Amino acid sequence: REDGRAYYLYASRVANASFTGRVEAFDQSPLPHSAAGGRAAAGGKGWIDVVVKDLDNGSSTTVTTDGDGKFTVPESIPGDDYQVIPQGGTPVVVTPAGDGDDVGTITISSGLNFKTSIKPKSNTTDMTRLYANMNAYELIIVVENTGTIDCTAATFQLDFDDGLALESVPASQILVTIEPGKKKEIPVTVRCSQIQNEYEYKKIGVTITDPISDREWQDSVSLKWHRGRVNFNIKANHAVSGVIIAPTAQAYSFRDVTSATLTMPWSVRDYLVVFSGATADTEVVYSLGIDVTPDSDFNAFSDTGNYEPNNTENNSSSIAAQSKIMSYLHKNDIDYYKVSLGSSVPVFKPAAMTDFAIKEAANGNGDNKANPHETHYLDIRVKNNVNAALKITSVVLSSESGNVTIDNGTGAIGDLNAGSYKTLTDDSSSYSSASSADLMYTSGLAKAFKFTISESCPVGTGILFTVTFTDSWGNTWTDTLTIQVTGTGANIAINTPTASNIAIKEAANGNGDNQVNPRETHYLDIRAKNSGTSKALGVTAVLTAASSYVTIDKGTGAIGDLRAGYYKTLTYSSSASSSSSVSLMYTSGLAKAFKFTILPNCPAGTSIPFTVTFTDSWGNTWTDTLSVYVNY
Repeated sequence: REDGRAYYLYASRVANASFTGRVEAFDQSPLPHSAAGGRAAAGGKGWIDVVVKDLDNGSSTTVTTDGDGKFTVPESIPGDDYQVIPQGGTPVVVTPAGDGDDVGTITISSGLNFKTSIKPKSNTTDMTRLYANMNAYELIIVVENTGTIDCTAATFQLDFDDGLALESVPASQILVTIEPGKKKEIPVTVRCSQIQNEYEYKKIGVTITDPISDREWQDSVSLKWHRGRVNFNIKANHAVSGVIIAPTAQAYSFRDVTSATLTMPWSVRDYLVVFSGATADTEVVYSLGIDVTPDSDFNAFSDTGNYEPNNTENNSSSIAAQSKIMSYLHKNDIDYYKVSLGSSVPVFKPAAMTDFAIKEAANGNGDNKANPHETHYLDIRVKNNVNAALKITSVVLSSESGNVTIDNGTGAIGDLNAGSYKTLTDDSSSYSSASSADLMYTSGLAKAFKFTISESCPVGTGILFTVTFTDSWGNTWTDTLTIQVTGTGANIAINTPTASNIAIKEAANGNGDNQVNPRETHYLDIRAKNSGTSKALGVTAVLTAASSYVTIDKGTGAIGDLRAGYYKTLTYSSSASSSSSVSLMYTSGLAKAFKFTILPNCPAGTSIPFTVTFTDSWGNTWTDTLSVYVNY
């Protein structure tokens, strides 16, 4: 406490870890190259003392190697610089990245000697937060001459653990002259594929060969890769400060922010988030969202005691992943929140689908909507979410719905530049903007997915599709999309007014007055219109009558395909017309008309109701009615 204010201190460097290494020594003085026929071998130096000093806090400890030359330093602090002095060797400096880190090999050698380490190229790269999600990281492997003579002819070779890839090959394998105590930097760009555990260490082996002394040094550097990441999102109505304490006890602070996002490694162990530092003049309403956007309606907030008392770690308030809170920080207040990220790692997709489109195949009705019985092409637009190029070797469409059949379920994306877009149909190059990557690119239509919706699929069904991506490293991930099944947009009926859009003609047994009389047989033609928004396919018309005074001699007629806004008649059904004057009772098509007979007992003056049922090839139906008046 000072001047009425309380300050809370956190240990940002906690001795809660250990690191390992190995001491090797050349077994014998190297022979002349011509006599040895090769390089002298190195072996583990067992049962020797190793003095380890923490250069950041001055502490010191002595450990002993095992029979293979391996040693472990307990109670170490990740990120601190340690001077390691093996018995009979020269001091080297190592920096363990985290608990369980392997700092490589320390060689006891007279004259020429080396030690390697690794560091970020830019201070914006946090070596404690490297993610195995195919992002590329620019790093520098440092080779230090820890010996007493110049390195003049040595070369190096890099080897990578499974899952690591080198984005670019160093321009030269020659170290050039390195004077004692000087260093050579080797720039590398590395990325890591998906891992199975919460975190894993991956090694880069560094082999240094000196043909003059006929010696070879085997060393390595290690990188700690995290499987997933979680965003801690902070908002406030005034500047707020605090700290996020990782399960490893590493502290990440945020100072005087009104909006901030801190990305942290996912862990099955709890994080601690602490807000503090308010004075009487800087009290603040703040919100926190774990992988979700926090609320920002601060003016509506009034519960200033929300989540209190949570002013010690032991009584901290609990927050789960995908949840958010809003609270108040008053003078000298401190608020603790224990954050549980759950047992399931957050999904990161190296590339993800940003949009999709469907297009009817030849059997479609022209509305470009998914209707029962139709076949559709499906195209997707994909974006590379990482900062390095990907090679997507496989894209597969699947669905567990019984209402759909996958006709073509494989597609290709291929090489996809960092941050760029492609579609299945427009995959010739990567595009920097989404709008440039065409969906349903005409000349690439055959590359699209293809599916058919069942004829029996209920209208309103949402069909869930899964798209599975596989890259050249064998990483797989999925995206989903839902396509809504809609009813046909067609609407078939007798054109109105009905009286002007039907025609009746006597058959051979008529009396020639062209009126409907008892005992007579008549042809009946109708002018049908599609007043909907899509084409109707293979329409047939069926005539029925709910009257005992009539028999239907021919009750089925063909309309065929009928485009939206077009007309056809039974007798003129070979082509549709955009004009309502399309011929009724077209002479050469008379046999295609309906045909009915009025029974002899039908009273004159009877109005006989008829129903016309239209059905398309997919089973969609529409009904209309008409009446025929029976004269004397």
